Amino acid sequence: MTAIGTRENIKVVLLGESSTGKTCLMNRYFKNAYSESERETIGAAFHSKVLQVKNVEYRLNCWDTSGQERFRSVCSLYYHDAKAAILCYDVRSWKNFLKLDYWANELMRYQPDRLIYLCATKADLLDEFETIPKYEVIQSYAREWNAKFFVTSAGTVAVDQAYSTEVKLSDLFTVKANFKALLYTCAAVSFQQLTGINVVLFYAQTIFKDTGSSLPPAISTIIIGVVQVGASAVTPVVVDRMGRRTLLLASGVGTAIGTMQMSCNVALRVGLVIYGA
Repeated sequence: MTAIGTRENIKVVLLGESSTGKTCLMNRYFKNAYSESERETIGAAFHSKVLQVKNVEYRLNCWDTSGQERFRSVCSLYYHDAKAAILCYDVRSWKNFLKLDYWANELMRYQPDRLIYLCATKADLLDEFETIPKYEVIQSYAREWNAKFFVTSAGTVAVDQAYSTEVKLSDLFTVKANFKALLYTCAAVSFQQLTGINVVLFYAQTIFKDTGSSLPPAISTIIIGVVQVGASAVTPVVVDRMGRRTLLLASGVGTAIGTMQMSCNVALRVGLVIYGA
C-alpha cells in the first residue's frame, strides 16, 4: 500500500495503428475534449492525471505512441516500466484487428510483466451487430492474451471505463448501450420462457401420463427442475469453448422442435375431440 503523503506513479502506454483514435481517446479522458480533425502523433505524446482510489493517490502517466511504421523503433523506448498497455483498434477495420498481434508481441519483447487492455474505438460509427470482427471474436482473442476488453467512443461517450474497472449499478440504466443490452436480454429471455420451458412444464404431466410411465405425473416437475439446473451449469462451459453462436443455434433449434411437437400434440387432441365426438 502507498504510504500517506506519497503518490505512486503508474505508467500506461497506448499502442495501435495510425488513425485508430488513440489521441482522441487520450484527449477525451485527460482534457474532456474532442476533435474530428486530430493530427497524427509524431513519436509520442504525454498526458498525466492524478487519481484517488480508496483514499490513495496515484499519478497516471500515459504515453500515446505513434502507429506510423517509421516511428516504431522509437516507440519501443516507451514500453519500459509500463504497468499496463492499451491496445487500440478501429472497430470498423479488420486490418486494425489483425495488427493487434504485432503490438502485443512487441510489448511482450520489451515489457512482459504488464497488464493488457484491448480497446475498440469509434464505436459510435458502427452498430454493435456490424462490428468487424464480431465482439465474440475479440473477446476470445482477449482471453488468449489474458487481457480485458473495452468498447469506447471518444466522440460521443466518456472513456473512463478504459482506465477504470469501477462500475456502478446505475450505469445499467443511465448508459444508453447498457440499457439497450438490458432490453434485448429481457426480451430474449422472456421469449424463450414463453416458447420453451413454460410449454414443457404445461404439458409435462400429460407427457408422462400418455407414455404410460410408472412414475406419478407430478414427479415430472422435479425432473424438469433438475434438468434445468444441470443445463444452467453446462451453458457457461459451452459458451466458453464453442462461442455464443453455437449455443444460440442449438437453443433456437431445440425450442423450434419442442414447440412444433407440442403444437402437433394439441392439434391431434383437438382433432380427436372434434371428430371423436
